[in-house]
Amino acid sequence: MPRGFCLLFLVPLLFAASPAAGEDSFSDVSEKFNAKIEKDRIAPERMELVDKVAAFDSRDAAKLLLEALGKLSGKLDDLLGEMDEVAKDLGEIDEESDKAEIIKEVERLREMRDGLDEKIIAESEVVDRIGGAVGRFSAEAARGYVVTVVGRGATWRERGLAARAAAGWPGEVGRKAAVKGLKDKEARVVILAVEGLGRRKDAETVPDVAKCLDHEVWVVQVTAAAALADIGSTKAVRPMIEALGKTSGRVQSDINDALKRLTGQKFDADYESWKAWYEEHKEELEGGDAKPLKRGRNKDGADDSEYYGIQVKSKRIVYVIDVSGSMNLPIGGKEVVSPEPGQEDKPSGPKVEIAKRELKNAIRKLPPDAKFNVIVFNEVVTVWQKKMLTAKQKNKNEAYLYINDLEASGSTYTYGALKEAFRFAGLGAADPNYDTAVDTIFLLSDGMPTDQSFPTSKPMEPEKILRAVRTWNKLSKVVIHAIAIDPNTQGAGFIRFMKDLAKQNGGQYTERG
Repeated sequence: MPRGFCLLFLVPLLFAASPAAGEDSFSDVSEKFNAKIEKDRIAPERMELVDKVAAFDSRDAAKLLLEALGKLSGKLDDLLGEMDEVAKDLGEIDEESDKAEIIKEVERLREMRDGLDEKIIAESEVVDRIGGAVGRFSAEAARGYVVTVVGRGATWRERGLAARAAAGWPGEVGRKAAVKGLKDKEARVVILAVEGLGRRKDAETVPDVAKCLDHEVWVVQVTAAAALADIGSTKAVRPMIEALGKTSGRVQSDINDALKRLTGQKFDADYESWKAWYEEHKEELEGGDAKPLKRGRNKDGADDSEYYGIQVKSKRIVYVIDVSGSMNLPIGGKEVVSPEPGQEDKPSGPKVEIAKRELKNAIRKLPPDAKFNVIVFNEVVTVWQKKMLTAKQKNKNEAYLYINDLEASGSTYTYGALKEAFRFAGLGAADPNYDTAVDTIFLLSDGMPTDQSFPTSKPMEPEKILRAVRTWNKLSKVVIHAIAIDPNTQGAGFIRFMKDLAKQNGGQYTERG
């Protein structure tokens, strides 16, 4: 073959193997990625590098991303450990002391805590970006590497995000990899795998996902129920009804809601009613895909336990109550001396007294096997008990006495109060069992959030709080109900914040006044 012909033949191959003009090679991108992924706390820049690596869609890209994920996972756990230590140190200090050295130490710890908060949220966002990027791989070699990580990843984030990513791929390889994630000993891996299989909407996965309804961790159970409803196969009805008969509280409520979504029925969470309906439609249910069937309704099984009109379905509740200075005012800012006709039942008096009465009434109606706690906040966050208590009468009586003594003053550190509530729900938990102590939070407030600036608190951006809660609640699955008391005195911004908080976390928004 003539020499000139050989050169002409090779030129196209050389250009095909090179990056496009103006684009970095994989070597260049990986060098930048390794230099910044762990050291630079600016999340958007690092997330952009994640996307650039993922665009190469190769085994090397998959390996680079997942190895970085393992390192970031360790870093994130270290930060969460530091946060626990800072929170512990703050909890041991009398923050109401007027001694200069105490005030200085509190300020130092608060500054350290706020800095850790920012780092934790930033690291979490980068970790999530890697998880999403891994799911977009289409090359067989890249996917093959991800599959190996499902079973061998050193951290639960590696295994879990790899399983969720694989669930999104068509074909048997992705399905089998995700199902392998369901067998992981770490509950958080199972949760991520179940979420992925729910999005997959593959009826073949129903038996595997349905087994998770019997998992020892309640968060896995409710995630599985939601996933089965998303998959949409009526073959999930029987195992869901069986699970309904074994559960109670929030888990039973979530399974019931999933059943209603799947079947189009309107039964309350009553096992016998659902079982009778299933037996009547068994042949149709076991033979096809989900579709609305003849609607039915059992007798009204509503629970009389409620709080500000929101039915309490949970047995693991934290009540978070605003006791800022504005709570000393009556609703609307004016005391009602003589109610107008038809307004005799409208609450009157200081808002804090209304809140105290409602809270005691809610606790009074809790069943003895429920667990609860109370967190109150102004510019300081105070937790009633260090652990969740059962709702036996002795504990209820102690709660009434504590609530009676509450007084309103100061500002509105909503962020800190929610964060403290999430500490009971496993914020920063490293326990592989991941059985969170809280599944429902009720937040009552009458004002826009402020920070803990000294000596005067400053307004706090609501989106910062919502962003943090999204990070804390990603795997905790805690429902947050938001109660705005006297919202018209605060305006649209406050109402929007409270509505968004409830909507983004599966709860209800309600208002009084």
